[in-house]
Amino acid sequence: MPIRYRLLPFSTINVVDRGSAQALLQAVGDFGFTPLAELSLNQWHSVVRHALAAGAQTILLQDSVRDPDFIEEYEAFYSKQQKHITKLCKRLHFFRCPFPPPAESQDAVDPVAEISDVKLVLEFVDAAADDASSYLGFVTLRPLRHAPVGASILIDLPSAPALCRDEFPVHIAGRDFVIDGTPYLQQDNAVGACAQASIWVALRTLRRRVGNSAYSPAELTVAATKHFTVNRVFPGRQGLTISQMLEAIRSAGHDPLIIGLPGIESNDTAEIATKFAIPYLESGLPVIIGVDNKDAGGGHAVVSIGFSNGALGEMYPKYLTIHNDNTGCYLQLPQLPLNAGDYALSQTIALITPLPDGISMTAAEAEQLATTMLSLGRALLENHPSISEKKSTAEGLGAAPELCLRVFLSSRHSFRRWATKSLDIDEPTQVKYRSFELPKFLWIAEIHELSSFTCGQYIAPSRLGEVVFDASADALHGDSLIFMRLSGLIMGSNAPDDGLLLTEGVANGSTRELISVKAPRALPQIAPWK
Repeated sequence: MPIRYRLLPFSTINVVDRGSAQALLQAVGDFGFTPLAELSLNQWHSVVRHALAAGAQTILLQDSVRDPDFIEEYEAFYSKQQKHITKLCKRLHFFRCPFPPPAESQDAVDPVAEISDVKLVLEFVDAAADDASSYLGFVTLRPLRHAPVGASILIDLPSAPALCRDEFPVHIAGRDFVIDGTPYLQQDNAVGACAQASIWVALRTLRRRVGNSAYSPAELTVAATKHFTVNRVFPGRQGLTISQMLEAIRSAGHDPLIIGLPGIESNDTAEIATKFAIPYLESGLPVIIGVDNKDAGGGHAVVSIGFSNGALGEMYPKYLTIHNDNTGCYLQLPQLPLNAGDYALSQTIALITPLPDGISMTAAEAEQLATTMLSLGRALLENHPSISEKKSTAEGLGAAPELCLRVFLSSRHSFRRWATKSLDIDEPTQVKYRSFELPKFLWIAEIHELSSFTCGQYIAPSRLGEVVFDASADALHGDSLIFMRLSGLIMGSNAPDDGLLLTEGVANGSTRELISVKAPRALPQIAPWK
């Protein structure tokens, strides 16, 4: 049996232009020339440029990979062709570790050189495994000239941060690695198109965390067309309708939430799309975005996995981070198109997010209920002894700060973990938060002072309280409130941080308790979905 692993140097020389990227792809993928099938480069060039920007210096090339997603594609479509197509893939693992130095007779590392000596390769793997930061992820190469980039995971970068991500174990030559990132896949336009690729990214990101199925592109196509199709199932070049996308997501055990927009390209469309997407991205739930760009050939689907940091005092980001199966991974989707043919949020026609089963309340409903409870809370605070006493003085409470809400879905374990580790909430609040009976998922509406809040950056104390709801409750008929904690600081700049904690539950009838607590500014909850 041949040795499965080889080492290759990796540098700017390999990705400086499309020509160099093509040369690398042909070298590692063993793609020969054919006049009928052009070698696809856009997605490949994007992923290798991203790996270089992440600091990659060495590629570990793994041969004879049995990628489960491509095996499904192979069995569904490619195995039926007369021309032989192997079901085996190649996998490129990227490392920060420098390429091992050349022999003494060489003056420099040959950019196309490789190391196939098994002992040297294993020494490299062992050294890399001892440095947790050395591994940057992998790219799977399918034996398809028109769609070489298969199931891949690379780390994100500060220029395009991802919130919808997870840690994925990787095993190489008996050593264990972990990559923290968001899966990516290029559509092959035969087994699946952009819709299947976007759904695959979303479900594969959630699989380990939620525990539901994450179908291969072939399985998604079959599930989507099981009850209704307007054309052949394979090849699936025509893509999927919105209804078929929803059916595929439901078949995998998720409950898709959809919002449709009128399809008018405008600033209002971009604002509506952003406001819908942010709470779910904050919750670690990817958002599939359907866009319609006449200059780019019509409808397309991308998947949003994060967003940029905002400026101080801004509630919303300037762009979303997306995986675009047509152009590459970890890209920026701006509010408005920068050039003709570019995609932008202003072109949104639909947004779909796959919710875990049992989530009845939406983010918009949680925000509306939190706004109502905040009005009630202000009235309760006015009767708080320290507030009423301060209000009667000549100095008064001062100007009330402008507030904003950060809404996200949290697991009960993550919420309790935050309460346990947080040093800026008082002991009575900690006791309640850690010991109260809670549902599996919670909608949390953090109350922030807008002037000290920064979208995407939660390192400054701006949190003045929170309203917590049962995510499985019916928002239209009450019985959803669990906690409301308010700082007196929401009443004015001179107000004390004395506040209130309202707890409400259902046990042999409705129970409610209101206690006085200290509620200073607090740090927000980070990565609430973990």
